[in-house]
Amino acid sequence: MIVRDFSPIPYQGGKLSLSDRTQAIMKFGTNWPADMKSQDTLIRHLTKSLDNSFTILRNVWLPRAEGTVPLILIGPPGITVIYNSPAKGVFRTQGSSWAIMGGRGSFQPSKPNLIMRATLMAGAVQTYLHENSYSDLSVDGVLAFTNPGTHVDAIRPDVRVVLIDALERLAAQLTSDPPIL
Repeated sequence: MIVRDFSPIPYQGGKLSLSDRTQAIMKFGTNWPADMKSQDTLIRHLTKSLDNSFTILRNVWLPRAEGTVPLILIGPPGITVIYNSPAKGVFRTQGSSWAIMGGRGSFQPSKPNLIMRATLMAGAVQTYLHENSYSDLSVDGVLAFTNPGTHVDAIRPDVRVVLIDALERLAAQLTSDPPIL
């Protein structure tokens, strides 16, 4: 798999100077190091299973978007936007709703809504492609968790939800899908 990094501050496997780390946290928030490590984990797992017919674009800035799209996977079966998360816990999703298990075993709506974020990012890429005369391409959204301590009870979510132990299965499914590109 080919990896193209468009990060304004490349993560470099966590080996950053203090000024780069401070600048990144101020610009992207305190979760930035964990998010970048999560991306590294996800890319490492996908690289094992995907050949060079796949390219992953990392931290792509789109015009008129409210931030960067963490990962865009381009390959023969099409385009997949992957929103990665290092979150840990027990979650539930149904459609576009997102909830976390509270202290008493009940689920409460959680912010940020990771399903909506993944949906919006996939929609932003779809809009960008339509505006640039690629209206026949569809974009799939995936919410991927890289922490083994995560469990998601998913009932027909708006985007595909993948846990770390299913990343190889996602790659196998992508390689067996009929080619579109």
